[in-house]
Amino acid sequence: GPGATVVDIGCGSGFDGSAELQERIAMHAGTYIGVEPDPAAVIRPHASVVHRSLFEAAAIETASVDLAFSVMVVEHVAQPRAFIEKAADVLKDGGVSWTFTVDLRHWSAWGSFAMERLGFKDSY
Repeated sequence: GPGATVVDIGCGSGFDGSAELQERIAMHAGTYIGVEPDPAAVIRPHASVVHRSLFEAAAIETASVDLAFSVMVVEHVAQPRAFIEKAADVLKDGGVSWTFTVDLRHWSAWGSFAMERLGFKDSY
């Protein structure tokens, strides 16, 4: 709602690839923080604060965030514990963290894991 502080982790591709959905969320937030470690990713202008780093390293104030979300990000996180601890640290009491990712039971997840282990994922 109005005045809420929102953190979009992996903001470079929009909300699940949609810049429009991302912008609609940002319009309703008081502060929209974008976190994007990929230096080539385009950050849209509706992010009021941008951290070009991993979420775990982002300088976000403790207990300052109402909503932190990531879409198709956590499957790429090298240290999940640090990621979750960072979310717990930045969230206000009653704050919410939403994480959307692929389901391990789906064939695409297994294909992605196989490509990564075989060294083909970066080429893909």
